[in-house]
Amino acid sequence: MLIRIGWHKKGKEVVPDGGAWRETKRYSIWSRQQGGDSDQIVQKIARLGVIGALREIEERCAIAILDKEAQRLWLAADHLGSLALYYGQDREGIFFSGNLGALRLQRNLSLRIDPASLALFLQYGYVLSPWTILDGIGKVSPGSVVMFDLKERSKREQRYWNPDIPYLEPKYNLDLDEAVDLTERSLIEITETIRAGSGQIGAFLSGGYDSTLLALLLQRGGEKTLHTYTIGFGERGYDEAPYAQKIADYLKTVHTTYYLQPDDLERFFYRIGPMMDEPLGDQALIPSMVVADLAQRDGMEYLVGGDGGDEIFGANSYMSRFSILEKSPRMLRRLASLSPLIIDRLLPFASEGLHTQLYRYARMLRADNATEALKFKDMILAPDRMQRLILGGFTPHPTLCETASVGRGSHFSDLLFSRMLQSYVFHDLVAKMCISTETGERLRVALPYLERSFIEKMAHIDYRIKNRNGPKSIQRQLLQRHLPGTLTKRPKRGFSVPIMAWLQEEQRWIVEHFLSQKKIEEEGLFDPDVLLRLKDRFMLKGRYPDGQLLWNLLMFELWYEEWKPSLSDHGVSSHIGAVENHGTVASGEVPKQ
Repeated sequence: MLIRIGWHKKGKEVVPDGGAWRETKRYSIWSRQQGGDSDQIVQKIARLGVIGALREIEERCAIAILDKEAQRLWLAADHLGSLALYYGQDREGIFFSGNLGALRLQRNLSLRIDPASLALFLQYGYVLSPWTILDGIGKVSPGSVVMFDLKERSKREQRYWNPDIPYLEPKYNLDLDEAVDLTERSLIEITETIRAGSGQIGAFLSGGYDSTLLALLLQRGGEKTLHTYTIGFGERGYDEAPYAQKIADYLKTVHTTYYLQPDDLERFFYRIGPMMDEPLGDQALIPSMVVADLAQRDGMEYLVGGDGGDEIFGANSYMSRFSILEKSPRMLRRLASLSPLIIDRLLPFASEGLHTQLYRYARMLRADNATEALKFKDMILAPDRMQRLILGGFTPHPTLCETASVGRGSHFSDLLFSRMLQSYVFHDLVAKMCISTETGERLRVALPYLERSFIEKMAHIDYRIKNRNGPKSIQRQLLQRHLPGTLTKRPKRGFSVPIMAWLQEEQRWIVEHFLSQKKIEEEGLFDPDVLLRLKDRFMLKGRYPDGQLLWNLLMFELWYEEWKPSLSDHGVSSHIGAVENHGTVASGEVPKQ
């Protein structure tokens, strides 16, 4: 469904053109939400005004508010951006939708790929809001509201909730035991709210600290029996199912283990395209879809995930690397930063992955401050190489580190984790869970670690306390209160999927089909020579150079195959840096046509 709001015309009231709206004397309110009561949203807006109400609303929602008195349209996303809200404007007025696919039904819209957004996606695996993969189409950022003044035809975006604020505020004066107590009380409150629902609850259980802690609290003291789900792999070094089974046996959950096979990659691959409004490069999307299918089959109302635990509890592996960077002598950092030049001279045919890794660390070493270093943290491809890969040229979009303000004197870790939440967690992990449950008629996503109140409390705990006895000290100590030591003593490891091995062997046809020379040349999006060199290096068995970049290319091609009939011309915006129409954090003038 696409909703239009016409520009103000003298003597005529601006009215919505379709959609489910609730009316008050001053406001017309449209909402799309997961759970909660839309009447409460209406009441809060009438009582507190737009910004005041948004600061109190905790439901997963996307909201449009038409202020009939002030002639303003407000478009708002929840603090996670879990329900997307897309928007654009033309000579007739403003249009918006909770589904990017609704734009494909509008014959008068000329839809083209934004090459700068394409570069963002290939670089990080997601498109950072307020941009989208489509030129001229914006997306409301998490915790933000976009306000259109219908009289002045102007637009500005503002934050009603900003994670930087709690992270940069003074820390609680707590020792480790007190931090553990606070964490336990907070999570019990969140999990009790989930258990209070009428339906059954399912949870992803990997056997790691994040998912184990949530399973413990959801199962403990509840009348409902928790259902837990684990994804296993036959490949050595990937399978965590035995750990999860031990936890499930101890907690006495109804446990299901599904062993993902190479054939499942083919089975789920073509399901992804129609489910994605925008391409997403998270390799865990397919395991998440499997878990969602199992939970839907078993009649679950909630699917609980432990996403965001690494960032909230300060256990991300980058932290130790940045600590070394900060302590390194400046002269040594300057010398080390020459490594990309050396590798270009000595190993001109080195993989893009090796070159970019050296480039990334070199730029971080040269950085004068944390903000500059953060810009290069997750880079997959050096900027000059990205310009070669994407045909036509583009002006890069600024990253979050370049557009967001930084508190003077703030601790490096606070800035790091706040920005990781606002970029990777909100745009990748949250999007992955929302896409994977898209087909469920009544399956609702619950992410306890990413509840707004929990983020704010954990932000006020000093990073050094969170890692007092190693990574995830708080979670480990909390679990040790309730579980035997044999279940809590295991090294930290992330959830990884052997997709790269499958793409080199049983499912190599996926790479050959979607990245064939004929297909790439016909599309005219990428330089065939650059892309085919990437593919050929990847297909050397036993190594995965440039593996994440290749997966991002596959996800884009899967999305593009679905969208190509709806795109104009070759589907790519023809002008360099054509993004001013929708995507700056600062206020902008809406063109009068």
